[in-house]
Amino acid sequence: MPFYMITAIILAAGEAKRMGRIKQLLPWGRSTVLETVISQVANCKYIDDEVRVVLGAYQEKISPVLRKWEQPGLRVMINNNYQQGMLSSIHKGVEGLPEETEYLMFFLGDKPMITTELINSIALELLKRRPEIMVPVFKGQRGHPVIITTALLPEVYQLTGPGGLRSLLQKYPERVYSLEVANRGITVDIDYYEDYLKLRKNLDYLDQD
Repeated sequence: MPFYMITAIILAAGEAKRMGRIKQLLPWGRSTVLETVISQVANCKYIDDEVRVVLGAYQEKISPVLRKWEQPGLRVMINNNYQQGMLSSIHKGVEGLPEETEYLMFFLGDKPMITTELINSIALELLKRRPEIMVPVFKGQRGHPVIITTALLPEVYQLTGPGGLRSLLQKYPERVYSLEVANRGITVDIDYYEDYLKLRKNLDYLDQD
């Protein structure tokens, strides 16, 4: 079997202050928001190093939910510095990477609308073009996953401030390959409970068809 050298990192350490409840454990389909993201990512046939999930806030409640997973290669990591922002979770997520890892795919734990089919198509384009940085785009708006080569890890460790990897993309615009996709799910996250309810309503409608 081919070996693709891609490690996925799902960032799910946030406090979800705007949501007012544990966003990762909100019901979604037959499981939860975070479990849906994990399932979609883990089923991608081009991710074969590891699927890492970085937890922080509420990890004592989320971790037991994830223990039932027996997915080979699934690794739960705890970021005790999650209050310092997304970069702290990124730094945690890249600790001790397998030597074979060539690319890192960064997902957010509150984007359950990114399907396995979409992830497969993004990964296939990545392996075809081999850019240093790759970002899917929907109607001019960047989304996730953000993908970088491990050769840029020294740069990642130097990043500071809010915004995650955004400053890296701003620093090297000429190295960014933007992949236009037709699925708006790459840009849809769940920040407010009202947003969640609207998305769930649409999901319930689709499930009835």
